Amino acid sequence: MVLSLFFLVRQPHTVRADPLSENGSHKSSLLHIFTRQKPVPVGEHGRHVCREVKFIAGNDGTWFSPDDVVYNYFIYEFDNSGRTVRKKTYTSGRDREGFTADDQLQEYAVYTYDEKMRLIKETAYNGKGADKSWFTPDDIQAYFYLYDYDLLGEQDSAVKYRNNGESSGCVTFEHNLKEQLVKDAFYRHDKREVQCFQARGKLEKYHIFEYNNEGQLIRAVEYNDRGRDRQWFTPDDGICAYKVCSYDSQGFQSLTKKYIGKGADNRWFTGDDIMQYYVAYSYIEITAKDKALHAPVS
Repeated sequence: MVLSLFFLVRQPHTVRADPLSENGSHKSSLLHIFTRQKPVPVGEHGRHVCREVKFIAGNDGTWFSPDDVVYNYFIYEFDNSGRTVRKKTYTSGRDREGFTADDQLQEYAVYTYDEKMRLIKETAYNGKGADKSWFTPDDIQAYFYLYDYDLLGEQDSAVKYRNNGESSGCVTFEHNLKEQLVKDAFYRHDKREVQCFQARGKLEKYHIFEYNNEGQLIRAVEYNDRGRDRQWFTPDDGICAYKVCSYDSQGFQSLTKKYIGKGADNRWFTGDDIMQYYVAYSYIEITAKDKALHAPVS
């Protein structure tokens, strides 16, 4: 049984991929990144993200003011063991409020796990089929990702496939000794059945993830230019964007801000950087005793 979580409560609320954040060929939710929702083992309890809401500035041009607009939002669904099984992406309607009757389902992703509770496949659907209904067998599949793991059980790559079975790109993941994701890299290629570590295509971009002493992700920096030396992964690589994460008093992520440009001082990571959007998170409590899903907690 899938327990759907659709809470009609507006709370100030990044997901990697969406029309505002990703313009390349790797548009995908990629559950591994930014939601930090790794598969939850059966019986494990605790707080888990159930909703993400993305806001942009309203007519007053001021961030975090009452007229901020809901650009889109994401709703997660879990099975009885607490695993994320589906993520739905909605765009707000004409009222720009979010969580109202005129909102539109844009896309949804379905997650498949192996016997070790590891995420192995992510399948995205972006249209209704002939029956004109969502969440039925004839929904239109947009693409899918297959995930691979190293000998230590860490995700090391994800290959993206078109519906015709051809791979269109891949993502590689690197972890440190604390099992924290420290870098990912997005490659594009057009080969059949290619492994991510073989015959890599063109590198499009990569991210570097930074953590505080508590092990919390605090910043992710995106690079999309090789710099003057024309070599990737060197100090002169060009930054195109970054995200900053903040946490509540209990250590749960409460907000992510994305910045896409330098301000008047022409320097990154200063107070006048240009913000593109922010995302706020809502949580549910998953208990081990009865595997029940409770209302969101702030």
